[in-house]
Amino acid sequence: MSETYTERTSVVLGVPRERADGERRVALIPDIVKRLISDGATVVVESRAGEGSSHSDQEYEDAGATVVQDPREVYARADVVLKVQAPARYDDIDELDALRPGQRLVAFLAPLVRHDLIRELQERRVEAFSLDAIPRTTRAQAMDALSSQSNLAGYKAVIMAADQLGKIFPLMMTAAGTITPARVLVLGAGVAGLQAIGTAKRLGAVVYGYDVRAVVKEQVESLGAKFVELDLGEDLSGSGGYARQATEEQTRRQQAELAKEIALADVVITTALIPGRRAPILITADAVRGMNAGSVIVDLAGEMGGNCELTQPGQTVVEHGVTIMAPTNIPSLIPVHASQVLAKNIQSFLGLIIRDGSLDVNFDDDIVAGTAIVHNGEIVHDLTRKMMGLPEPGAEPPAPPEPAESPPAEADTLEQVAGDAPSELEDVTADPAEPVADAGSIDGAVDEGPADDGASSPGEVFDDIDGEIDNEADGDARRDSGGQP
Repeated sequence: MSETYTERTSVVLGVPRERADGERRVALIPDIVKRLISDGATVVVESRAGEGSSHSDQEYEDAGATVVQDPREVYARADVVLKVQAPARYDDIDELDALRPGQRLVAFLAPLVRHDLIRELQERRVEAFSLDAIPRTTRAQAMDALSSQSNLAGYKAVIMAADQLGKIFPLMMTAAGTITPARVLVLGAGVAGLQAIGTAKRLGAVVYGYDVRAVVKEQVESLGAKFVELDLGEDLSGSGGYARQATEEQTRRQQAELAKEIALADVVITTALIPGRRAPILITADAVRGMNAGSVIVDLAGEMGGNCELTQPGQTVVEHGVTIMAPTNIPSLIPVHASQVLAKNIQSFLGLIIRDGSLDVNFDDDIVAGTAIVHNGEIVHDLTRKMMGLPEPGAEPPAPPEPAESPPAEADTLEQVAGDAPSELEDVTADPAEPVADAGSIDGAVDEGPADDGASSPGEVFDDIDGEIDNEADGDARRDSGGQP
C-alpha cells in the first residue's frame, strides 16, 4: 500500500466523551493536548470527556483545547477522531452515523472479532486505524497501547486478588507464630503476566509462572519467580513472540499437568489468549474442585470466554469454595494512569500521520500501514481480511472447479447410460456462489501468530488480554526485568 496523503491545513483532533459502560478513560489528557497544540494541531474536546480520569473541562481549556457541549460538534469539526472504545450507538448520539467519509478514526477497534463494525466503517469510507493493530516492533514501542494497558491490568489483577484472598501475601513472623506466604501462580508470561509476577513478588508472595514458550523462562526467573515446566512435546513459540495454538492432545496434557500446580496455589492469575478466537481453557472444573477453599482465580481472559472453565465474564462467582473473578476492561479501573499512558501512545502514533500541524499520512510507513484497518473504502489489514474470509487485496476470486469427466459405465442401451447420469448439474460442479476455503487463511494465520498485528478483543482488547498469550518474548528491552513490559 504505497500511498501518501498530505493535507496542509491545521489538523483538528476531536476527543469525544467515552460512553461505553464502565469506561472511565479518555483518549487525550490535558498535558498531551498542550503538546499537540504546540505542534500546530487544534484540539476539540467534548465536555466531561476527562471526568472519569479526574481531568476537568477547565484543565483542557487551560491546555488550549476548545471544549464543546454537543458531541456532534466534535465529530463535525474533527479531521481525526480519537477514542478509547470503538464508536457505537447510544441514546444521545449515533457515533457511527456521526463519522463522515474520509474522516480518520483512531481507537481500539478489535478488528479480528468485530467484523460487523469493520464492514460498517468500510461502507462509510472512514479511514480507520486500530490501536490494537499497531505492529509489535521496536520502533513502535512508544505507540504500543496494548502493552501499556496490559501492564496496568497485570498489576491491578494482583491487587484485586490480594483484596479477595483471606490471607496475606508475605511471610510474617509474629509472637503468635509464623504466617506462611501466599502461593501465587501466573499462567501466561506476557506483558500482563510479567507485571503480575513482579507485583505479587513485591507483595511478598511465593510466585510461580507458566508459559508454553520456553523462551520466557529467563524473564520469569529474573523477577524472582519459579518457572513451571510442562512437557507438551514441543515448544509452542510462534512468530513475533506470540504463542501458537496447542493441539487437542497438548491441551489435555497441559490441563492435567497444570491441575497439580493449581491445587497448590492460593491465587491463580490467567492471561492467555489467541488472536480472534475463544481463550484457551487452562483451568478445568475439576482443577477448581481440587483447589483449597478460599483460593482465588483472577481470569484476565474473561472478555474472550476465559481461561477457566467456570468463568462468567464480567462477574465474580464462588464455585467449590473458590472465588473466580473475571473483570472486563481492568485498565478502566485505574483510569488516571491508564489514560496517561494511552494518551502518550496516541501522541506517538499521531507523530507518524501529522507533520507541522497538518495531516501527512504515509502508507509506506510500516506502522501506519500495519495499523490501518480501512482505507479508501477497502479493508486493508491482512489478518482482519483473513479472519473475515476475504481474499487478498486485488486478488481475483477463485474460479469454480471444472466438472469431473469420468466415462460412463458400459451399458446395453443409451437409456441406461442416461439413467445413470446425475439429475442436477450442481451434483458434479461447485456452486460458484459458494466460498472456496483457503487452506492457509484463518487457521494458518492464527496458529502462526501475527508478527506485526497486535491482537484484538471485544470492547477493548489488550496485549495479553485479548488475542494471544501476548508479549514480545524475545528479550525486547521493554519487556525486561522489573515486570515492566
